[in-house]
Amino acid sequence: MEFVKLFPTLLLGDVLNKITPEQIDSYKTYLSSVQYLDLKKNGKSSLDQHVLDNSIFSSLKNNIFEYSFKYLKKLNHVVEDLQICNSWSNILNKDEVIYYHKHSNSYLSGVFYLDNRSSPITFRNPSSFSKYGWAPEFSPPETSDNMSVIPKKGLLLLFPSWLEHSVLTSQEDNKISIAFNIIPKGKFGPNTGRINL
Repeated sequence: MEFVKLFPTLLLGDVLNKITPEQIDSYKTYLSSVQYLDLKKNGKSSLDQHVLDNSIFSSLKNNIFEYSFKYLKKLNHVVEDLQICNSWSNILNKDEVIYYHKHSNSYLSGVFYLDNRSSPITFRNPSSFSKYGWAPEFSPPETSDNMSVIPKKGLLLLFPSWLEHSVLTSQEDNKISIAFNIIPKGKFGPNTGRINL
């Protein structure tokens, strides 16, 4: 008998050593000065939806593209080029939360953390046991309802845009992150289904 893991979802995460603590501090200073929309219990989101277009983030953008190409290569997705279609910063204070959501009109999504946190980002399994109406005593990682990651300063996470995720209730104030969405640019897909974006 053989168990086969079907339809895995990939999450790519790494602490970006090429981004120095001084750069991260300059990012925090800059992002603390931009205007935010107060989402009440859901924290604050920058009004600027293209924060990564500022030249201060050029090194970070290069790292995001480098890791995005690695991610897509692992999936055997061939793309000519990529573009960040939108990017924004989030600020969470104590007792604030980001509820489960996914990112529309996007291909690949990600987040970069400017500080350590005790509140994890949690990804929901799209094919979890909950659809059967009962809960198992124990779920192995590949079938559990969700998976959580505790953010660290300098951590970059990449995931498919359709993957639902949330941020559990913050235990600290002024926790800043940068979120972004990516779409292919140029020719994309196999010959019989190729499009040009």
